[in-house]
Amino acid sequence: MPATVRDVIEADLRGFLAPLLNRAALLDACVAVSGICAANPASTRLRERPGFGPAGTLREIGFKSGCWRDLIIMQGHEGGSVLAAGAGS
Repeated sequence: MPATVRDVIEADLRGFLAPLLNRAALLDACVAVSGICAANPASTRLRERPGFGPAGTLREIGFKSGCWRDLIIMQGHEGGSVLAAGAGS
């Protein structure tokens, strides 16, 4: 079955996220933090898979495509799956 554009993009982002989280674990990082535009639910889902959870929202923090955008802050802790196992790799 051929991959969709969405599948290719998500695989590429996972390929970026996994080594980054693995490197953070090797450096004994205890938390990883990610900021995502609230208008991009696919990015939120991508970070939920390895165990990131919501930490807060910055309202109307950025202006893009003619409107103000909220920024969702997500974090994962060493005790969870984020840094313990990388990004699901």
